[in-house]
Amino acid sequence: MTLPQRKILVVDDEPEIRAVVRGVLETGGYLVVDTGDPVDALDLARKEVPDLVLCDLVMPRVDGYGVLRALQADAVTSRVPVVFLTARRDFSERVRAFRFGVVDYITKPFTRDILLK
Repeated sequence: MTLPQRKILVVDDEPEIRAVVRGVLETGGYLVVDTGDPVDALDLARKEVPDLVLCDLVMPRVDGYGVLRALQADAVTSRVPVVFLTARRDFSERVRAFRFGVVDYITKPFTRDILLK
């Protein structure tokens, strides 16, 4: 009996980043859905019910915190873990992210091994 594939939702406004993340995760055995529009993230998460959300922090219209709050406030997605995948490296931002409830904070550029962990 094979285990079901784990599904990851990637939210990043940069198509190149989404493509790289998708490639790494799919070769690692994950099923990936993605969006470049953070406003669509909640609807996509409700529809797909991912096992994890990888979300950029700085995006137009809605930032990563806005996506995180929307996911946390929805009964369907409130328990889905969120990891920020961002170019912001400052320690205070990392602390703030964990206080808001992210389960991990990965900085760009990232390695394949880091992303798969």
